[in-house]
Amino acid sequence: MSDDISLYRKYRPQNFSHLVGQDHIRQTLLNALRKKQVAHAYLFCGPRGTGKTTAARLVSKGLNCLHLEKNAEPCNSCDICRDITEGRLIDIIEIDAASNRGIDEIRDLREKIQFAPTRAAKKVYIIDEVHMLTKEAFNALLKTLEEPPAHAHFILATTEAYKIPETIISRCQRFDFKRIQGNDIVKRLQFIAEQEKIFAEEEALILIAQYAEGGLRDAIGLFEQMVVSQSVTMEYIQEYLGVAGKKSVDNFLHFVFSGNILGALEFLNKLYEDGADLSQFTKTCMESLRIRLLQAVSQNEEDAISRILELISLFQEAHLSIGGASIPQLPLEMALIQSAFGDRSHRSLRSFSRSDSTATPSPLTTSGQILRHKSSDGLLNASAGNVSKIPMESMDISPSNIDFSKSNNGDTSSVADSFSHDNSHIDDSLNNNSHIESSKTPPSAFPTLSDIRKLWPRVLDHIVTPAFRRSLEQGEVLSISDHSISLGFSSEFHLEKVQKAQAQRELENSLFEVFAARISVNYKTLSLGIDIENGFHHQMSSEQLAQSSKQSDGQSAAQRSAQSSTQSEGQFVTQNSVPSSSQSEAQSDTPDQLAERAAKLFGGELIEED
Repeated sequence: MSDDISLYRKYRPQNFSHLVGQDHIRQTLLNALRKKQVAHAYLFCGPRGTGKTTAARLVSKGLNCLHLEKNAEPCNSCDICRDITEGRLIDIIEIDAASNRGIDEIRDLREKIQFAPTRAAKKVYIIDEVHMLTKEAFNALLKTLEEPPAHAHFILATTEAYKIPETIISRCQRFDFKRIQGNDIVKRLQFIAEQEKIFAEEEALILIAQYAEGGLRDAIGLFEQMVVSQSVTMEYIQEYLGVAGKKSVDNFLHFVFSGNILGALEFLNKLYEDGADLSQFTKTCMESLRIRLLQAVSQNEEDAISRILELISLFQEAHLSIGGASIPQLPLEMALIQSAFGDRSHRSLRSFSRSDSTATPSPLTTSGQILRHKSSDGLLNASAGNVSKIPMESMDISPSNIDFSKSNNGDTSSVADSFSHDNSHIDDSLNNNSHIESSKTPPSAFPTLSDIRKLWPRVLDHIVTPAFRRSLEQGEVLSISDHSISLGFSSEFHLEKVQKAQAQRELENSLFEVFAARISVNYKTLSLGIDIENGFHHQMSSEQLAQSSKQSDGQSAAQRSAQSSTQSEGQFVTQNSVPSSSQSEAQSDTPDQLAERAAKLFGGELIEED
């Protein structure tokens, strides 16, 4: 191994046949050189370490080689080729746009480009990281780039093509370099290992290729860094990078899919204590899950697809949170626990927060603190038995066991009320290390109108679409019957908004999130009513106005006076002094007559329903 030059520089490709992973670009450039139809300006785009600058130098060789081969490959033996390889040919000008990005540098280039090359046939300007040029510099380059002298060629290279003005891109032939495949990187590393007489395990080279993420320069640099006593081993790489191997990932996912969350948590914390990079480990897990997802899709396994998608979503969220977490393993631990308990525990806790039940001991604590932090016996253990053997289905935390009818004068209820009421069998099973049979309780009562009105602001908080939420804020909960509620709106505009299918689905999902019950929604148009006694307006549906008219016609003046000051749940029943008529006569009226009578009675304008 040479001590005075890095391996990625020593083994930089010196002809097109050694350009790795860019076959489409290699063939196009060779054809242009063979036919002597090389463009005056090229734009090479792509991720770092994919061969952009190398390809630019090869084009420079092809344009100036004194003994170009029949396949347009440079000979690498003439003086021009050797000088280009060693970076000594003054007619090949490489400019770093990151440090020469101003208009003054471009003006200098425009002045010097007019001079003919000194030794080579062509003068080539290679501008690396061209996206770093200023707007003024790009504008100054436009004319020269469009019509350079016959002896000059431009090759622009960038990792961020979207930052380059369209006026520049349109004047170049663009080539997009892609990330190099892992197999191609491994083959190149094996070639370098043979040349340098380094023993390298194939698994170690595969891991290096994965870590490089498609960049050959990064892979060669990491390979050189991992050489110890002329060998590269998997064990040393894992220890150095803190990367868990494929076996560790498979074991971890086995715990997850088998439902042994305690085992997964112990495994995760052991990895952390061993110095593993949890961010990289989570990414490797997602790569493995992606492969399983594609396999499940090809085999049309719907249950597996749903489960894997859930895990990928949770792990992705954990991956993004690990970097800023004060406890590195916490985001992944939360993802594991949520994957096990899913929406059931989340909804139960939410139901607990709104329920007003008498507090009772939780089954998760009455057994002597089931889950404990690290102790002398192990990281996570059970003080009352082997918790890992407790099946998930034994803890009945389904929404049907949530009692909406319990009330205790506004006191906050215990989380235990979200679970099954019979918890004694859990303690017995924990002590005996036996299976737990689920406690079967009859379904709880459906939420009342009072429950829904009380928690209606929370329902609105779950509405994601702002327009829908604003329209729903204008509505009023009128009644509830047969697992459905009626909402009233005085504005046709807001009524049309909430009646859209998307809004209705969002509202029903929000109701389910808050009440853990499927509740359908009906919509009604409200009419304007006037409270004569109290002097303010209120809203009623058309049916309520008609019914109020019937009641007012069949009651005495004394009854009307007493009723005028009462309020029904969520609305006011208003009365006025009108001549009474018989109940049978009021019931025989047509709907139009009732509407006309209600309008006269309340003095307001009646809004008919659609």
